[in-house]
Amino acid sequence: MNRRVAFDCPSGGAGENEVFVDIVDPQGRSVHNAVRCGGGGDFFTCEFTTTQVGEHHIEVVVREEKLNVTPR
Repeated sequence: MNRRVAFDCPSGGAGENEVFVDIVDPQGRSVHNAVRCGGGGDFFTCEFTTTQVGEHHIEVVVREEKLNVTPR
């Protein structure tokens, strides 16, 4: 709990306004996150802080296409 988590995903050349990340905690509440582009636009980094212990559901959408990715 209260652990900062960050993960990278490919951007496919999309800009920050074309990348959306939705994170839901184990209690079903949305978790605030920040997305920033990196690597010259090749990837983006999402950061959030856990507020609950347990599995979080993460959905990443780039240019209106849901990515099938699993953060590590």
